[in-house]
Amino acid sequence: MSTRVGYAGGTTDDPSYTDLGDHTESIEISFDPERVDYAALLELYWEGADAASTSCTQYAPIIFWHDEQQRELATASRDAQGQPEVDIREVPTFYDAEDYHQKYRLKRTDVVYRDFERMYDDHADIVRSTAAARCNGILGGYGSWEIHGDELDSYGLSDSARMVLESYLQ
Repeated sequence: MSTRVGYAGGTTDDPSYTDLGDHTESIEISFDPERVDYAALLELYWEGADAASTSCTQYAPIIFWHDEQQRELATASRDAQGQPEVDIREVPTFYDAEDYHQKYRLKRTDVVYRDFERMYDDHADIVRSTAAARCNGILGGYGSWEIHGDELDSYGLSDSARMVLESYLQ
């Protein structure tokens, strides 16, 4: 439904990119379990994870969970992947990263980002937008016509922004 990047897992209050303390760079994913379940998100995690190459707290491999079922699924997936160095922790306080980190790909694609600026009063509303999260993913190389093709019309974008997004779905 939406994503935010930020910092989690540490004890420092209000961390920032230049003063991270003992936090780890993290992503918060709000999802609809009717459309995608936690196990599917774990599969995506493992597709992009390289836990063995990370040795510092800033990029530590951690999977956070919200309830006992998620903890069990996360632990089982880690064990099945043979990745004991991946930490499994209860969700701590999540601190948003600075605005310039949010929706990174989207903000670097002017024609699409300008449409979101016209639709929303401030950047925080863009960060919370499901459509912005979906477009950011498309621009990052994730997605396909099967997933996004029917949704593009619902995003409220201009023809030129839609054409840019379609070029990423080719």
